[in-house]
Amino acid sequence: ADLAAVKASPADMAAMPVPPVAASQPAGKFRGLVLSVDDDEVNQQVVMNSLEDMCDLFCAMDGKEALHYLEDRKTKGLSLPDLVLLDIQMPGMTGFEVCVEIRKTFEQAHAQLPIIMVSARTPVDTTAIKSFQTGSTDFLGKPFHPEVLRHKVKVALDIKQD
Repeated sequence: ADLAAVKASPADMAAMPVPPVAASQPAGKFRGLVLSVDDDEVNQQVVMNSLEDMCDLFCAMDGKEALHYLEDRKTKGLSLPDLVLLDIQMPGMTGFEVCVEIRKTFEQAHAQLPIIMVSARTPVDTTAIKSFQTGSTDFLGKPFHPEVLRHKVKVALDIKQD
C-alpha cells in the first residue's frame, strides 16, 4: 500500500468516507479501524504492511493531525477508531501529551478506545510506565517484530468487539 493513499491533510479529512469493510473479510466479520500516529513514514509503512489485511488504517503524521481526525469523526457523529497506535517521540506534541488529550476529550475507557504507545526511548521500562500513567492501554518497544504488533492489535480489537 502507498502511504500517500492513507495520509491526508486536515482539509482532506473532512471529505473522507468511513473506510469500507474489505472484500477479503467474511461477511459479518468485525474489521476494526486503527489510527496510527507516527511522524516517520518508514514506521507508518511497517504498520501498514503488518496490519493491512486485518484492519482499516488511517495514518496521522503528528499529534495535532490525530486529534483533528478524532474531533472530525466526533463532530460528524462517526464512531471513534477502534484502536490508536501512538508513537511517543514526535515533533510538536509528544505521544504522552496526545494520549492525555485523547483520554480527557474523547474517551476515558480503555476497552472503548485502547491506545498502544510505541517508542524506541530508553529505558524501556520507565517509558512504558510513563505511557501507562498518561493513559495508554498497552506499550510496544521499537524496533518490534510485526507478529508482536499483530497480536497486540488483534487482542485489542477482539476486546473491543466483545
